[in-house]
This record gives sequence, structure tokens and C-alpha cells, in this order.
Amino acid sequence: FSMWVARQHALKRRLRDSLARSKADTATARLFAELAAAANGSLDFAQAARRCLELVCEYQDWRAAHVWLAAPHGNLCSTDIFCVRPRTPASAPIPFTAGEACSQELSAGLAHAMLEPVIGHDLGIDARLTACPDPPRCVLAWPVDTDGTAEIVLEFFSDTKIFLDDDLCRILEHVGGQIAHVQLREKVRNHTEMVAFTDPVTQLPNRIGFEHLFEQKLKDCSRDESRLALLFVDLDGFKRVNDSLGHAVGDLLLRSIGARLEQHVRDSDVAAKLEPGPDAVAARLGGDEFTLVLTGVDDPRSVAGVARRFLEVLAEPVDVGFQEVTVGASIGIAMYPDDGSTLSELMRIADAAMYEAKALPGNQFRFATPALNDAIARRLWVEAELQGAIRRDELQIYYAPIQAALTGRTVANEVLLRWPHPEGEISAEEFVAVAETSGLVAELGYWTIEKACAAISAARWNGDGVSVCVDISLRNLQQPNFVEAVAEILARHDIPRATLEFEFADTSAILKHETCHAHIRRLHEMGIRIVLDRFGSGYSSLIDLARLPVWRIKLDRSFIEAVSIADDNQSIGRAIIAMAHSMGIETTIYGVETSADAAWLRKLGCDALQGNWVGQPADTPYRKTARPLTAVTPTILDTNAPA
Repeated sequence: FSMWVARQHALKRRLRDSLARSKADTATARLFAELAAAANGSLDFAQAARRCLELVCEYQDWRAAHVWLAAPHGNLCSTDIFCVRPRTPASAPIPFTAGEACSQELSAGLAHAMLEPVIGHDLGIDARLTACPDPPRCVLAWPVDTDGTAEIVLEFFSDTKIFLDDDLCRILEHVGGQIAHVQLREKVRNHTEMVAFTDPVTQLPNRIGFEHLFEQKLKDCSRDESRLALLFVDLDGFKRVNDSLGHAVGDLLLRSIGARLEQHVRDSDVAAKLEPGPDAVAARLGGDEFTLVLTGVDDPRSVAGVARRFLEVLAEPVDVGFQEVTVGASIGIAMYPDDGSTLSELMRIADAAMYEAKALPGNQFRFATPALNDAIARRLWVEAELQGAIRRDELQIYYAPIQAALTGRTVANEVLLRWPHPEGEISAEEFVAVAETSGLVAELGYWTIEKACAAISAARWNGDGVSVCVDISLRNLQQPNFVEAVAEILARHDIPRATLEFEFADTSAILKHETCHAHIRRLHEMGIRIVLDRFGSGYSSLIDLARLPVWRIKLDRSFIEAVSIADDNQSIGRAIIAMAHSMGIETTIYGVETSADAAWLRKLGCDALQGNWVGQPADTPYRKTARPLTAVTPTILDTNAPA
């Protein structure tokens, strides 16, 4: 019987132990689940680590916990990541000082050095605990092993002795792994953000990083009711260096400029001009554009001093290895809240002020002015209205006739745009310029081509020799699918392609841009006639005629004024026209205002005339003679005769 009783007692003990073990396993499993949730659901490393420490201390009934981190130089340093569970509400907290280096005598220092857990019972050497009225009795330092090093050491404090067993080691390994995982995740995120927000050439904040920093500074200024200055910096002469010496030298130059900006936003001279509260940020937006943000600005004169100093610094030569190169800069300045309250407003105004500075002799800065602000507001209004006008078909097409010089027959109609806005007509010069700078010009170009082709189709022009000429922006020509879009419009309206002319102004840019040059040739192969506008003034020259499939060149009124003043210029005029004819290219002069102008040009051998004397722009195309010619005996020029 006694043996049976003993066996029953042993069975009961095993059942109790098994039940206790099951409860412990359940509690441990719950702890692991809560640790994982804390690690995965926290916003940052400090929050995750603090919550994990709280869970372990609560589970083990430990008094406090603290995190040590290895600094880049290898030394272990204290952090402000800790938790404390006082024995009574009146208990004094343990003082943890962030940034304090760990002494090798402390348990955490030994654990870090030996990469093994250390339990300390003699805490008299720990100044943190001697300063505490009711210090804990025991400390456990647990190093988190990551590839043979301990970047993290977890420190736990208890009012009773701590004994390491398999269960406790399993818990500490798990919490250490979770905290190390969060640290690695944050490192990866910080690196990703650094790559995303940093310019790889200068290591300054890029456009995204700049916008992020600037928005924060705007919030600070709004809260403190302080002022801020935005400086938009554009280098003068960088493109020349980049094109002539190569992109590697260009990157070296940008790197040097970025270093100068970053250095001088922090020098004492700049700081003195920004008292009180000096703070500055430099960034590279892209290309040769930089920005500077100055806070703590009480007087615009201090900003002017900073800008002047920057221009002096940027004008200094840069050693690129085999020679010294020099570039200047132009700076536009906008002030918050005087010139705008948002980043986009201040950027637009600073950019406009920079262009005003660039129009002056080199190395200048300009503040935004009320007049400039008004001009920008007007441009933004026109941009918004134009976008709606294109969508609602509110623009109107007018036609300016082009007349054969000798017969008076209308040979073409140039498409002109008019905008009868409810608040008063907006000139084509104004809204086309806005379209060019805002990116609407491509949409405007397609709209104009569509309307011109629709007019040709509606008029049923078939073989009467009258074409429609549409001015095409370089931005349209740069579109990768421009030719395909034009072909689709032509197919939709089913018109003779020889009735459509495309007019281009910046021929040098076309030749430099491979896509534009290819598109011009494809348009010519489709049967569309190519016209060079403002030939001989600014961007076009005789050499362009041999490189482009040109149907007609147009010369503006300055040509008329030149040939009517001096006999020598008449010889030059004859030579230009004769050379064009020798290449099979027609010539048109626009700006013809009088019959005397027309007579001069006919004698010179010009093919076609355009201007108010020929015919005023009308809302319907000219099909016949725009203006009857007076009786003039045509002069037949011998192109082989000396000019």
C-alpha cells in the first residue's frame, strides 16, 4: 500500500510539473508573440526596443532595463532607451545618461568585450546605482551577437539574484534577435532614404530631400512667426565647361561648388549675418541649379550680404586636375512670408528673380519685387486659363495669307492663334510664351495641327496649290511619338499632305538634337513641307539649308529694312535669295507693309510676300488673291550674273 501511495504522489508531482510547464510555455509563447508585434508594429528602433524591454521586465518581474549601442568607432555608449518598474510609486528612477561611454568595469562593458552574458552582484562601482536611494541588487548584461560582434548590449536590473537557465537564455536570445532585426530594418531604411534624398554627385540633398527639409522649415517658421529666405542659384558657364571638357570634369566642378556652398552656409561670417538663430541648408536640384535656405532672417540686408559672399566664393577658380576653370552664378531671392507661403510659390518667384539677375552682367543677385510677383501671378493665371481654353476649344484660328510675289496668287495661309478671353483678349505672344514655359506648348501644338487639318478637310482643298502653315515648337518636335501623332491626325482627316507646312524657328537646336533632326526628315518623307522661320537672324544660317529638307525659308522685316537702306545690302539680299533658289528652296518675306516694300522684293527675286499689305489675318483661309497687285513689270533675274 505504501508503495502505491508513493507512486500516486510521484504521479501528482509529474502532473503538477507538466501543468506548470505547459503554463510557462503558454506564457512564453504569448511573450514571444507580443515581442514580435512590438518589433513589427513600432515606428522606429527606440520605440520597438523600449517596448520589448518593458515586456521582458514584466514577464521576469525585473526592475529596469537599458540598451547600450556600439558607436561607429567601436566604443559602447549609453542610450536614452530604457524602462523602469519601481517597487513603489515613490521609488526613485535609475539615472541613465545618453551618450556616456561604457566603462570596462561595468557588466555591459565586459559582455561587449567577451561577447558573453555577464551577471553582476557587486553594483557598488556603478555610479548610476550608488546615486539611486533604493538600488537593485543584480544586473544582467546580455550581448546581442550579430556576425561575431555585439552592436547591442541589453542590460537588465533585478531586486533578486538572476540565474541563467535554458528558458531564460531562450527568452533573451529571442528579444535580442527582435531588437537586432528592428535595428537592421532601420539601417536599411535610413540608407534607402539617404540614397533617395541625396544627390550622388555633390552629396547634398537632392530635389526630394530639399523639399522634405524645406517643408519642415516652413512649419517651424510658421510656428515661430519667423522669416525665411530661399536663394535659387544657377551657375553661369557650366554648360560650356561640361560640353568642352566632358561630364567627368563637369561632375568634379559640381562637387567642388557643392562643397563650397555647404562650407560657407556654416562659416562664422554667414552665421553673423543671420543672427539670431542662424540655420542654413544647401541643396542641388539638378543640372547646375542649387538652392540655399536661410532661417533666422530678421533683415533682408543680411540675406543680401550672404548672397554677395556666395557669389564671391563661387567665382573663385576650381582646380579640375589639369587646369583651372571658372564659372559664375546668378541668384534669385524670395522671402517667406513676404513673397509666398508655400514651397511652390517661393520657388517660382525665386526662379523668376534669378532670371532677372541672369539678364544682368555676370555674378548678380536679385530679390523678388512686387512687380515680379504680379507678373508671376499673371503668368499662373494665364497658364490655368489656357489649360481650360484648350480643353474647351475656346481658342480661335486666324489665317495670314502668303502671296506669290509676281502673280499675286495666294500660295499659303499661316495659322495664327487668337484668344478672345471674357476678361479681354490675351495676346498670342503672351499665352504662347506661357505655354512654352509651363509645358502646355506640346498640347497646344497638337490642338493647332488638329484644327488646321480639320479646316483643310472641310474646305476640300485638292490641288489648288494653297497650303496651310503651322508653327511648331521645338518641344513638340522633341516628343518621341510626335511623327506618329501627326500621321494619325492626317489619316483621321484624310487630307493631301502637301497642303500642310510645318514652320520651325530654332534650326540650330534641331540639328543638335538627334530626335528632332530625325523627326524633320520623317515629316519630309511623309510629304509635309518644311519651312525655316526667321532665317538668317539668331539661330539659322545658310549651312542649315544643306542639312535639312527645307521647302521654304522666311525672312523677317529686318531684311526689308536692310535692303532698302544701302545698295551693298541689296547685293547681300540678292545673294541670299539666289543661293536659296540654287538649292531649290523658295523664299518668303514677312512684314511687308507697303507697295514700295513689295516692289523692292519683287525686284530682288523673292518668291512670296506676307504682311499687312498682302492681307490682314482672317478667320477663314484665303483661297484667291489677297491683295491685287499694281501693274508692275516683273524683273527676271539672271542668277548666274554677278550679285
